[in-house]
Amino acid sequence: MERAALRLVAVLAAGFMAGLVVAGASGWGPLAYISYTINGGGSGGNNTIFITPAYLDLGELSPGMAGNATGQATVTVTSSGYYEVSLVHEGKLKRDFASFTVTVAINGTTITLSPYGEDSATVYLGAGTYNATINVSYIVKDNPQGGSLDDMPLLKFEYTSGDHEGEYAS
Repeated sequence: MERAALRLVAVLAAGFMAGLVVAGASGWGPLAYISYTINGGGSGGNNTIFITPAYLDLGELSPGMAGNATGQATVTVTSSGYYEVSLVHEGKLKRDFASFTVTVAINGTTITLSPYGEDSATVYLGAGTYNATINVSYIVKDNPQGGSLDDMPLLKFEYTSGDHEGEYAS
């Protein structure tokens, strides 16, 4: 019986090692994936936010090129309060664009953000559903870092209970 168990362990160990060799020989492999959804909780208490984001495609760009793009997003908030709209990936935007300005019009208020200035603002919203118009105006640097981006997050929208500097009342 002990001999059979020892053989089984040896076979399993050999199979495991062969799997490692095959995985290592391919040169890559996903180590882990994660997905989750958190509804409510956090500093917003019972506040839940539902967002249908805008997708802005600037297309093929060349050094020195200027342009703009506009998109529509929908935001539903279940609680009245202060919400922060903030620009993300400012470093990447600064490497590729000499000028980059984002305006967000929501509930009669216009917020202007840029990696070269204010990169976040806070707006007060009552519970409800809001349409947001997002406009991006840009000038590509003469020597941009280059490359290609697909569906990189541009703006973050979240409940905030902290300092309300850059506050807009709606």
